[in-house]
Amino acid sequence: MSSATPMELPLEWHLWLIWHVYKVCSQGGCPESAVLAAIDLAIRDDVDVISLSLGSFPKKSFLQDALQIATFRAVQHGIFVSCSAGNVGPFDSSVSGPAPWVLTVGASTIDRSIRAVAKLGNRQEYMGESLFQPGDFKPKLLPLVYSEFCDPQTLERVCVRGKIVLCQGIGGASGVSRGEEVKKARALAMITMNEKFDGFSTIADLHVLPATRVTPKGPGSKPTLIQPQPMATISFRGTIIGQSSSAPRVLSFSSRGPKLVSPGILKPDILGPGVNILAAWPFPVDKNTNSNSAFHVNTGTSMACPHLSGIAALLKSSHPDWSPATIKSAIMTTADVKNLRGNPILDQLLAPLTCLPWAEAMSTPQKQMTLALFMTSKQMIIFLICVA
Repeated sequence: MSSATPMELPLEWHLWLIWHVYKVCSQGGCPESAVLAAIDLAIRDDVDVISLSLGSFPKKSFLQDALQIATFRAVQHGIFVSCSAGNVGPFDSSVSGPAPWVLTVGASTIDRSIRAVAKLGNRQEYMGESLFQPGDFKPKLLPLVYSEFCDPQTLERVCVRGKIVLCQGIGGASGVSRGEEVKKARALAMITMNEKFDGFSTIADLHVLPATRVTPKGPGSKPTLIQPQPMATISFRGTIIGQSSSAPRVLSFSSRGPKLVSPGILKPDILGPGVNILAAWPFPVDKNTNSNSAFHVNTGTSMACPHLSGIAALLKSSHPDWSPATIKSAIMTTADVKNLRGNPILDQLLAPLTCLPWAEAMSTPQKQMTLALFMTSKQMIIFLICVA
């Protein structure tokens, strides 16, 4: 369920779930009061698992963090709580959910990519991804121009009509919004290039024009793509399964630990599938009010967290007497620390993960039904809240 490749669950693991959905967020954000009220309702409804795909602002101590205290109250009532680690990586101490009684989930890739390859006139190719896969885009070479941030100010300095635009730098805008500006400028396609700290991270975005996000050889290096009289095109190759030798891998966006509130507690606790995940969606992603589409491919630790919540529900179904701490222990102490090829799990720079930003690695639900090694006492948790 949370491995890097699809798998079929044993028949005895299939279970009926009753979902309680508590709306705490709106266009204005997620008020802390609404989150606390939802946790109180979940306790009253006697749920078994709370899945919190949202983060909290860093506090100086646990006593000042109402969300962490609320989750502790839920755990006291026998409720397992998982939360997303946050999407502000790869910087140290950026993780949300520092409490040891909560399972904090980071995001990793799966063995699937939605391929869009940037091809240059000199026959070099750069693997990228894009959720938008137009069937009518002919992969013929077009002039390639550079526009840095691809905002209106930089686009008006060059003629991009009928060309492919290369965007570099964050510039305060996402790849999708930059694509909207490039399309307004009458360009035919767009290639976005990673920042140096993004390393070899690629994500499939729902672009508004033919586009791809790539990592050039030597991240952040413009000259590797821009040559004299440059030409380029994009080849859309659809969904590719089974060709990613490095899955699961951690991309740059997934927040890192440790949390400064409690540096002795390694966070995040675990990884879950969180890149290019097919998920339910409350409104049409193409802004078409006549569409019946209720799904979207999305990326983030908010995608990874529900995977681990589902595993916790499986464990609770198989072992109703297990406490939240026992379930968390079973998940963490049976995690895989190697990828599909049997090598160490890598980060966005293709370097092995260290123990500093991650406590454990990829969840393996087959092992968790029989193993659970430790529990955290209520007295230990209260002491931690008081001194942290």
